[in-house]
Amino acid sequence: MRYAAVSYGPIEKSITSSAAREISAYIEEHTDPDDVILFGAPYVLLIYTTRHTTQVAENISREDFLHFAERVKAEYWLRPVNAPAPFRDVVKPIFGNEQFVLYRITQDS
Repeated sequence: MRYAAVSYGPIEKSITSSAAREISAYIEEHTDPDDVILFGAPYVLLIYTTRHTTQVAENISREDFLHFAERVKAEYWLRPVNAPAPFRDVVKPIFGNEQFVLYRITQDS
């Protein structure tokens, strides 16, 4: 039971981190309420930004990504900063911090 009394401090990469609050504020200020954002934890993003969200597979091909993004009308893709760079010819980084990068999906192919 000694671990119950130990304080481990805040979780650095949590939904309440300063980086998460910063990206949420940016999304609320710079996107429209009807925009769709792809993200690995869509319900968390929905709660903090009230934007439409959905999840896309991490290992998706470029063609499948484009088809999926078009089908769900996704405008943005929010990814962890340490995730591999996505399809650079169809997404452009528009904002980032130490935890996240927000990409605009351009669909230019």
